[in-house]
Amino acid sequence: MDKELILMSKEATEIRELWKPQRGDKYFDGDGIELLGLYTLSIVEEMEDWFWVPHQEDLQTIAYEGMTKDWHEDACCKDLYIMDQFVEWYNDHSWGFSYDPDTTITKLWFHFTMKMLYNKFWNKGTKKWELSK
Repeated sequence: MDKELILMSKEATEIRELWKPQRGDKYFDGDGIELLGLYTLSIVEEMEDWFWVPHQEDLQTIAYEGMTKDWHEDACCKDLYIMDQFVEWYNDHSWGFSYDPDTTITKLWFHFTMKMLYNKFWNKGTKKWELSK
């Protein structure tokens, strides 16, 4: 269980508010990360202490939709634009943390999405998303 990813998910209220629960989504129920099934999908809205732990694909979709929301519906190259922005951000090294072998691609997309859409970075000391200066 990736405790940092759980904390990042819990503290990312902007991302949590976007959750539209679906079968197969990962969520934290207080004991561990679980997958939404038929039964849990029917009660997830009632469980106030449960929260979404987004997949990499979820974060990519959020970044994509947020960064291109003002683009014309038929605009080409949206995918290339997002990937170019991700590579530029990754290569910039001003995004708030040094290389860590435990950093997964999901965490990288979490950092990128929070930076690009909300101008926030993950502070490992306070274990909070904070506004970038």
